[in-house]
Amino acid sequence: MMDDKENVARLLKSVWVCDGELSPAAFNLRPHMRETYISVLRESCDSFPDDVKTVAHGKYPALYARLNVGELRRLEVESLEDEVCFDVKEVDNAYLMSHAGVFIYINKQQIVGGEPFESYELKHGISADSILLSIREVLAEYAKNKIVKNFKDNNI
Repeated sequence: MMDDKENVARLLKSVWVCDGELSPAAFNLRPHMRETYISVLRESCDSFPDDVKTVAHGKYPALYARLNVGELRRLEVESLEDEVCFDVKEVDNAYLMSHAGVFIYINKQQIVGGEPFESYELKHGISADSILLSIREVLAEYAKNKIVKNFKDNNI
């Protein structure tokens, strides 16, 4: 299990950041891939600089949101009746040694992109898309003040 003091990096596409605002799209679980987590990189790993370079395809500056594991685990989605929990776990990846994932649970059920889930809100007529958008908005709001610009390999 990853330590609450650890930081992870969500690499950001330039289209996700506009005038200091971070789009909730940066935290989407892609339905066509049945994604089970949001990919992040562990800053504490020796391979982190190389992994950033790989994910950013060598393009600089590379932007990322530096997210604290403990803060993510304590994050709350106050706009929903549902219990929403976030967890961060290591994820095996042959190409990215520092790879990890942010997993999202609603009422203890893991959310998978494009798959239905049980929700108090759904039972009250709120759409699944609206629920997922609320979750992404909370993640984006949390991450927007934690954006780091990495200009070259040795400046991470």
